[in-house]
Amino acid sequence: MRKLLPILSFFISMNTYAQSKAAIKLIQAGNEFYKQQQFAKATEKYNKAVEADPSDNTAKFNQASSLYKQDKKVEAARIFAEIANNVVDKEIRSKAWYNKAVILSQQQNLEESIEAYKNALRSNPDDKMARENLQKALLELKKRNSQRKKEEDPKKQPKIP
Repeated sequence: MRKLLPILSFFISMNTYAQSKAAIKLIQAGNEFYKQQQFAKATEKYNKAVEADPSDNTAKFNQASSLYKQDKKVEAARIFAEIANNVVDKEIRSKAWYNKAVILSQQQNLEESIEAYKNALRSNPDDKMARENLQKALLELKKRNSQRKKEEDPKKQPKIP
């Protein structure tokens, strides 16, 4: 039994290595399609890379980016959120939160985009783009709220006969 454990761990590590190696090749193939702006084919390769190695955050990040380029923003935002919530690396986490925030801003979901920008800045306080876009989203939300308030005010006041 004691001899079996090292042998078993060797095969498990070799299997993991083989999965990682396969994922790397698939990511590289996906990157080539991405450079050629063949985003559907790139997504296909990234999907296979994620299947080969579900823990590979590069594959997931690239998968989400290629989905975004295909205007599949809801799915891309979901994957970016998954990465941001599960990754340890602060730089990747910051970029994932930032990308999710950009998508949410484009969808006019300002409250959630503001929170995502804040999360990006929590991971990387030096991110100037996140800071600038956070300010833009806050201003847009303030503008929207003041417009709503103006629209509601005339309704509250009674009409003079």
